[in-house]
Amino acid sequence: MIELLLVAEQFIDDGAFDRAEHLYEQVAEADPRNAIAVAGLARVALARGDRDRALAEARRALLIDPEEVAAQRLIAHLEFAGTGEDLEAIGPDQAPDIVEAAAGTAPSDLPARAEVVTTATIVADEGTAKAQPEVEAAEVEASARAEAEAAAEVARTRAEAAAEVARAQATEDATRAQAEAEAAQAKKAADERLQAAAAEARAHAAAAEARAQAWARAQAEADEARAQAIANAHVAAAEARAQATAVAQAAAASRQAAPEPASAPPARRSFVDRLLGLFGIRR
Repeated sequence: MIELLLVAEQFIDDGAFDRAEHLYEQVAEADPRNAIAVAGLARVALARGDRDRALAEARRALLIDPEEVAAQRLIAHLEFAGTGEDLEAIGPDQAPDIVEAAAGTAPSDLPARAEVVTTATIVADEGTAKAQPEVEAAEVEASARAEAEAAAEVARTRAEAAAEVARAQATEDATRAQAEAEAAQAKKAADERLQAAAAEARAHAAAAEARAQAWARAQAEADEARAQAIANAHVAAAEARAQATAVAQAAAASRQAAPEPASAPPARRSFVDRLLGLFGIRR
């Protein structure tokens, strides 16, 4: 938030009161205990000429932080201006009385206490040689406290930003790790499916090869059996023809050797003639 306060301060210096007011309201809404932002609203109101609101905002800032220097100065200025007194009319010799009056003011009466204390602060700011050292020390302490609070706010803002970045990085890392784990799991499942498919393909190929080999053996055996049968048939046929030829030749030789009767009646065909007739041989 300190960055917003610094920007708002620059807007006031540039006369951009609307923009400064917007930033102060934004800070005060986010942190209602931020007296610097409320005092800034008082400064904007005073710059616009709205003295009543400026006084109200300054008193509200002192209720939050009674040592808010800007609010103290505004209240002192507005209170003296309201009575017609000129701030420059306060002499250096009046500063001790103002400080003593501030010390004796009841703490519960914050606006009155602020009025007295800020009057002494203004006298010190005017550079009077006889201003009380206690007032100067109070201003230094208030300034140091404001700087410390601003530094703490910057540190807190940076810590929150760093924590947010760390959370975002952790979320991103977790998301990336989960995605990598899911990708690894998917790859593993795909590899397993691929290996199973390859094993199944090898099994099918082996089965097909076995069937092909069995069919080839059966075909070879069948071809061999057919060839053997044909060869056996040819051998048997050749042997039968040879035997028939031998029988026919023997019969022919027998007829030539025996004289044929002159008027013998035609004889019945013998068994040999019928056998020769089967092979188309006549005698």
